[in-house]
Amino acid sequence: MSKEKSFAIGCFNFGVKKKIPFEFKGSDYLKELDKNLHKIANLTNLSIESDNEFVDYKETVTKKTINIENDRGFFPNALILNIEFNLHIPFKTQAKLKGSKKKYLRTFTENFNVRILSGYYAPVAIIECLKPQQKCDPSNAVQIVREYLENELNEINSDYIRFETLGPSPFHLDCFLKPRKPHQSNEWFFQTEENILKGYDELIIYYNSDEFKNADEAMLVLNDSIIDELGFYYLSQQDRVYKIHAWYSLQKKLNKLLKIQKAKGAEGLYCRFFKRQKLIGKLFVDIATFEVESTYGNNFKQNSYKQTFIAEDETFFKTFIDKSLDEKDEYPIKQVTELISFFESRRVKSVELTMTIIAALIGGAIGSIMTIYLQ
Repeated sequence: MSKEKSFAIGCFNFGVKKKIPFEFKGSDYLKELDKNLHKIANLTNLSIESDNEFVDYKETVTKKTINIENDRGFFPNALILNIEFNLHIPFKTQAKLKGSKKKYLRTFTENFNVRILSGYYAPVAIIECLKPQQKCDPSNAVQIVREYLENELNEINSDYIRFETLGPSPFHLDCFLKPRKPHQSNEWFFQTEENILKGYDELIIYYNSDEFKNADEAMLVLNDSIIDELGFYYLSQQDRVYKIHAWYSLQKKLNKLLKIQKAKGAEGLYCRFFKRQKLIGKLFVDIATFEVESTYGNNFKQNSYKQTFIAEDETFFKTFIDKSLDEKDEYPIKQVTELISFFESRRVKSVELTMTIIAALIGGAIGSIMTIYLQ
C-alpha cells in the first residue's frame, strides 16, 4: 500500500461502432469490452464495475452512435461504469509512443494504473504512475497510455468496441496525493496546494493521515469527490471541440463560395448562376444553427458550473478549470453573416439584371415578329 500517488487526468471512452441499425444491450457491451481489453498486451488486473440497470438495459440504435471526439455527449451512458486495469509499458515503447528518446521521459516508471470513471457529464480517466523512481510528470503518462491503448485496439480491430479520446491533450495538470498530519484542533479529510507554473500546473492534494491508512484508501474517497468537477471540465472541452469542428465545416463552405465568386469564364458563370444560391442557403442555415447551438451550450455550461461548484461543497480543481474557461474562442459570426449577405445581394442583383436582359431580348424578339407579321 502506497503513501503517495502521482496521477494525471484524461478523457477516455470505450464507445460502440456496430453497423446500424442494431440492438444495444448493456450485457453484450460489457462482454465485448471485457473480451477486447483482455487481448491487450501487458494489461493486467482488469476490473469492470457496472450497475444492474445498465446490465439489463436494451435499446434499438438507428443512428450513428456518439463519438466523444466529434460529437456532444458520450455513449454508452451508464449510471455506474468504472473500468480499472494496470499496464506495463517498457521505457523503449514509451519513447516510441511519445516520439522522443528514453532519457527525456518523465514518467520514471514502466507501470501504470488506469481508472476510467463514468461521470454525469463525461467519462474521466485517471492515469497513475506506479512507484516512480523519482518525482515524475504524470501528465506525460496520459499521452503514452492513450497512444498505447489506441495502437493495441487498432491491432485487435474489434467490430464492436471503439476507443475514443477527447483532446488529444490531457488536463494540463500534474497531480500528487500525499499524507499530512493534522493539528489537534483541525478536522478535515483533504487539503490542497496549487502551484501555477509556466508549463503544466501542479496540484498537491494532502489527505489526513489520521483519517486514512494510506493513499489507496484516500484515493477511493477522492474519486467520488472529483468526478463531477473533472466531468464538467471535459463537458466544456467537448463543447469547445464541437464548435471548432462546426466552424471548420462552415469555413470550408465559405471558402467554396469565395472560389465561386472569383471564378472566371463559362465555368464561373455556370457556378454563380446554378450553384451559388444553394451554397448561400446552406451557409445561412449553418450560421443560424451555430449561433443557436452555441447559445444553448453556453447556457447549459453556466447552469452545470453552478451545480458543480456550489459554495458548500469541497472542490479541488476549480482554479484550474476557471483558468481553462477563461481561454475563449472567438468566432467572427457577424462578419461572416455580413459577407454572405453581401454575396446574396449581389446574386439577387445579378439575377434581376439577367432577367431584365432576358425580358428585353424576348420583348425585342416579339416586337420584331409582330412587325414582320403586320407587314
